[in-house]
Amino acid sequence: MHMIKGNASLIDMKFFVEKAHEFEDSITHIKEKQSISGTDFVPLVLMLKEMRAIVKELGKLVERLGKIHMNFRPKRSYENKVFITSLQNLVKALSRDLGKEIELIQKALEKHNH
Repeated sequence: MHMIKGNASLIDMKFFVEKAHEFEDSITHIKEKQSISGTDFVPLVLMLKEMRAIVKELGKLVERLGKIHMNFRPKRSYENKVFITSLQNLVKALSRDLGKEIELIQKALEKHNH
């Protein structure tokens, strides 16, 4: 769980870090109980299911971004705008699908002439 939280933090996925932390807290709570029953694990199963769904959606996003990258390599200014618009549409769709607020932040890279 620590590795999952570390990797999610590395790529600034705060919502996933929070989910992993909740999962970890639930495990700690179960460990501290004097008597454990099968129903104590139900919240863990539900949290794990939710985390797996998030990972699946992120996998789809990575796949879609890979396809965009492979099929569209901008060479001109207007192609860059089309590319950014495509990414914005992808983020909006993902936001809608997940019921989460997602923001695409873009930053122009400076060209260095050497």
